[in-house]
Amino acid sequence: MGRRKASPMDFIIMARQYGIAIILLTMVIALLIASPTFRTLQNTINVLNQVSINGIISIGMTLVIISGGIDISVGSVIALASVLCGAALTADPNNIALTIVIAVVGCGLVGLFNGFFVARYDMFPFVVTLSSMMIIRGCAYVVSNGKSYVLKSDPFKEIGQGKLFDIIPYSVLVFAGVCVVGYVLLSHTKFGRYLYAVGGNTRAAMASGINVGLIRMCAYMAIGLFTGIAGVLLTSRVNAGQPAIGVGYETDAIAATVIGGVSLNGGIGTIGGTVIGILIIGIINNGMNLIGVSSFYQQIVKGFIILGAVVMDIKISRHKAS
Repeated sequence: MGRRKASPMDFIIMARQYGIAIILLTMVIALLIASPTFRTLQNTINVLNQVSINGIISIGMTLVIISGGIDISVGSVIALASVLCGAALTADPNNIALTIVIAVVGCGLVGLFNGFFVARYDMFPFVVTLSSMMIIRGCAYVVSNGKSYVLKSDPFKEIGQGKLFDIIPYSVLVFAGVCVVGYVLLSHTKFGRYLYAVGGNTRAAMASGINVGLIRMCAYMAIGLFTGIAGVLLTSRVNAGQPAIGVGYETDAIAATVIGGVSLNGGIGTIGGTVIGILIIGIINNGMNLIGVSSFYQQIVKGFIILGAVVMDIKISRHKAS
């Protein structure tokens, strides 16, 4: 039998699998040629530092979207983490560990809240997280009384602004650690296998004895915890607890996962792909700044990349269903 001719759909599937890595490599090569500043080690560290906070959120978003959900409340959750840090440090500037625990656990509970309504009442994740986005942002303003906390704790400030050996920012190291945790959860645990099963085919997962509700709740709790970590880092970086912080962070988090090959239909995606996605976003922002392109065009480019990724995802899903 002769070898089957490659169809246009084969190229689309291949582009979806390998295209993001090729795009990233092409962008890096082009910017290495176009901008001498881009070639420096300091600029590379700057890019990693800039994407680290959104990257941490994106790892949590990957888990949620693979499970068949989505979370647009993460910006508000960051604000909650910020004001919790501010309130705790105002009460005791020296108790850094307790401050971090309060912020991260508080955000984890928000994730559990979202997961409960998605799992228990089978509500649309978009509706649940849209509601909680408003609720949590309101709670952040209530906790802070609408004001920003000026932080006066140098050890806490060091978390988001400090560097290992005065070279590598701590936030980059935290991002790397979260990536490892996300990879292990998805690739080497039952929880990860169950996430793919639930997102891929909920009915089949239920028939296999998987507790679908529990898996979804755990996914939302995970993104809450990761967002709490990101919120602590961002609060430390700006050295203030602000109820208005975090606006728009959900956009880049969702963009990174979609660009990285995570299917919005659920059941498909990897941590590695998401990391490449967030790097692409970071390099777009950094590279265009270096070559003098307006930030307005950056939004247009990111929008078209997301649109293209979703179109490919839809085509592949229809092809598999046919």
